[in-house]
Amino acid sequence: VTEKLEVVATYIKTYVVSINGVTSTVDTGTLLERPTVNPTKENHQFVGWYVGDVEYNFNTEVTSDLVIEAKFELNQYEVVFKDHDGTVLSIETVTHGLGATAPANPTREGYRFDKWDKNSNNVKSDLVISPIYIDNRNILNNNAINSLLVTVNNDKKLTIGTSSGSEN
Repeated sequence: VTEKLEVVATYIKTYVVSINGVTSTVDTGTLLERPTVNPTKENHQFVGWYVGDVEYNFNTEVTSDLVIEAKFELNQYEVVFKDHDGTVLSIETVTHGLGATAPANPTREGYRFDKWDKNSNNVKSDLVISPIYIDNRNILNNNAINSLLVTVNNDKKLTIGTSSGSEN
């Protein structure tokens, strides 16, 4: 060394960064790369990358240790209750595994509401639910036929009759 030489030590601060369980060490001021493939989780949708409850901004330089995790929310489904003619009775957004609230039982002239055609509890997909009606003309009342009598007499003749339920 023929001249005066000044040597200055430069220290670069490093930080530990974990992205969804994969840990690495990076220099201060580094911009992290967003993962190119979003993770998946059954019955959930990927919301974003978070540090705690705050979404991580990948355009921000690293200035501390970080734990960045994928955030997921349960899937949401649309449950539509439609009448026999396609009229929408109600629409509800339901979280995976929860139930939809059925509207009041619909009415239809000449028919009686029996039940809904699908179960609206434990929803796991979009659903269209419709009422099942019973035709009032097929409903037996106290004055109608309660049973069918079939009699074979000694002459081997078949007699078909009706009973109102009151036998002698």
